[in-house]
Amino acid sequence: MPNTLTRSISNKSVRLPWNIEVPIKTLLPNAKSLLRERLYRLALKHPDFSDEELKREIERLYGAKLSRRSIAQYRKELGLAGRGKRKARQTSTAV
Repeated sequence: MPNTLTRSISNKSVRLPWNIEVPIKTLLPNAKSLLRERLYRLALKHPDFSDEELKREIERLYGAKLSRRSIAQYRKELGLAGRGKRKARQTSTAV
């Protein structure tokens, strides 16, 4: 199904209400950006989770198989600290 959608929107554009024409694909998030957003929310919700635990939880919740290194890279791109620092930061802001 995703491939069908990709083919159907390729080389197509839409005119936005403010009279700008953009390719349809710019309005749809890609898989990586969706996973990064999910990882961000999960890491904030569970600051005590290690990268390995985040990896397992992403796979359990969303069926996405990522390496621990990918989790660490996404976490760094999102500006999230490692487990100990996320937990310490959440504790200090809660006081």
